[in-house]
Amino acid sequence: MSIVKFEKGGSVHKCKLKRCSNNIMEIILNENIDAPVLTSGFVTLNENNFSVQGIYKDFSTIYQSYDDSDKHYKLSNDGSVYAAPEPVVEPEPTPEELEIQKQQEKIYEINVQINSLKDQLTSTDYKILKEYEYSLVNKESEYNMDDLHNERQTLRDQINNLEEELQNLLQ
Repeated sequence: MSIVKFEKGGSVHKCKLKRCSNNIMEIILNENIDAPVLTSGFVTLNENNFSVQGIYKDFSTIYQSYDDSDKHYKLSNDGSVYAAPEPVVEPEPTPEELEIQKQQEKIYEINVQINSLKDQLTSTDYKILKEYEYSLVNKESEYNMDDLHNERQTLRDQINNLEEELQNLLQ
């Protein structure tokens, strides 16, 4: 916490003070003060005996004020004023870029579908292994192998069709 004394009116205020650069000081006041007082320059005072510790009489231009507070400012000593950067306007995509974007989305969707089908296929692998094991020890299977084979073949066919579609998109 700093104590400042403004040149105009000689009022003393507690504030947070921070040097942002050689030419900019940030000040956050505990109370509102008028702009003419704020821009009159100031000195910092020792909080115990109020002796002058720093002289900032040249910081007399409001460099930046904050919309959300009438107690928070940046002051400059060279007359400079903050200029907000111009917003960057993204150009509209060209028809070619839109087409590429649509193709990339389609490729992504196909890959998601392929991975989902492969996961489904993998989730039935244990049934095949179990069936094989049972056949080795002459036990009867728990599963209808025709149905299981048809289900797995349908998944493989779907994967193959999607992979072919994907290859056609990539050419």
